[in-house]
Amino acid sequence: MSKQSSAKKRLILKTWVRVVLFITLSFLLALSIFVIYKGKNPSKDNIDSYNYRTNSNIDYKVYLFENNFYEEKYLGMNKQYTSALIDYVDIDFDYLFNGSGKANINYTYDITATIVGEYENTSNGKDEIWKKKYTLLEKQNKNVLDTTSFDIHQNVKIKYGTYNKIVDDFKTRFKLAIDAYLNVKLTVKYDSNIINTKSDVKDTDVLEINIPLNSSTIKITPNYTKATSKKLSKDDTIIEDPVTIRTGYTMLTITIIMFIFSIPKIFTSNKSYYLKQLNKIMKNYSEIIVEVTTPLNFDNLITLDIKTFDDMVDIEEEIKSPILYYEIEENKESWFIIVTEKYMYRYILKK
Repeated sequence: MSKQSSAKKRLILKTWVRVVLFITLSFLLALSIFVIYKGKNPSKDNIDSYNYRTNSNIDYKVYLFENNFYEEKYLGMNKQYTSALIDYVDIDFDYLFNGSGKANINYTYDITATIVGEYENTSNGKDEIWKKKYTLLEKQNKNVLDTTSFDIHQNVKIKYGTYNKIVDDFKTRFKLAIDAYLNVKLTVKYDSNIINTKSDVKDTDVLEINIPLNSSTIKITPNYTKATSKKLSKDDTIIEDPVTIRTGYTMLTITIIMFIFSIPKIFTSNKSYYLKQLNKIMKNYSEIIVEVTTPLNFDNLITLDIKTFDDMVDIEEEIKSPILYYEIEENKESWFIIVTEKYMYRYILKK
């Protein structure tokens, strides 16, 4: 057998190798599709719900004019104050947003002061009849990236007498007995885009403090929620996993390329038609076939080529002579011969 024939034969994979290769590639193909699916549909069990919490606080001090009654420069919170002694109210607003995951956050805040005038209605109680708004802090636009939190610390000073005089002027001009208070308000608005999710957290929080006006004594009243906690469901936070998807597509591409190059080897039988026919003949008629290993030379006989091996079997049965088998060229050509005194009956099996 030539070197070229040997090389060609070695390229033909054994059946078990082809089966293992096919199963392996099929498994990789299925795994690639599964990875892509998991990337596009991540499990809720592997995703934490997004939680966020806000903490608010208002602290204030009431600063006094110099007087002979109080030694302190200012009075602390939650007291009853004499209006005539109030110079200004010093207010600190504190606000903290804290999320359980990183986000890109846009937020704004401003501080306003609004005089609210109310008139006593005998049938319905107090009705608002007048409102005048002042901007103490223009809107501040902020942006923070890849973070879990932001905070605001802002101070304002309210000159009590200024707003009290405005109410006095209103009452004098319109001859109305009204009650009034100053509403000082911090308004926070935020739009938080949670990283690696399809969700935004949009909300508005307000911290207020009401300072009575045009009254001999006052009690200042803060109005805000100190702490809030909210939670987004897992359904709201699920998003495709781009890393897993890219990995899946890479695996799929490599597997398809391997399939393309392996198909000829997987589906090409390691037995040609020649070998299949030879094996069939040797299996079915081994009792009447004798294999010879030396070259055949029957030049003195008349050669009769037989069309089918079944015809050779018929001849063998008739003349009671074994069929000689000799492989002329390995894996390519074999002769089956029956010899008589005058004739050589020959069936040639070729690739």
